[in-house]
Amino acid sequence: MHIDPCITSQRLKRDIALAVFFISSLAFGVADLLLYRNSSWTSTSWILNAIVGIIAIVSWCRYDSQVQGFVMNGTLRLIIWLLAAVGVPMYVVKSRGWRRAARVGFGIPAFVLSVALYYAGWYSSFWLAGKMGYFQS
Repeated sequence: MHIDPCITSQRLKRDIALAVFFISSLAFGVADLLLYRNSSWTSTSWILNAIVGIIAIVSWCRYDSQVQGFVMNGTLRLIIWLLAAVGVPMYVVKSRGWRRAARVGFGIPAFVLSVALYYAGWYSSFWLAGKMGYFQS
């Protein structure tokens, strides 16, 4: 049995990217809780989360377009930057066509898992910080 090294490399890159994505989701949950009492962090947190989310989405689209052999035009790239909820589905349909785009369903479970990891980090840190007296005045 011959395994194509190019496919193995792509899978390894995808697995590493997913691991970093999930670990960062967990880390953001912990950081949000531990920095919660810092009033400047709460406003910065929303901005930082938005920036990191946009960078992650655009990076995925760029990486995926290289794997798919699809050249993104400037308009599509701008739509992805400005409005990811519309831009990413547009990108997936344009790069794959309707049938292959319909099979991409992996993104929804990955998103749900990342949100679950965020809250798992937040609540476990809340419990641990409470036991250690972090919230005591």
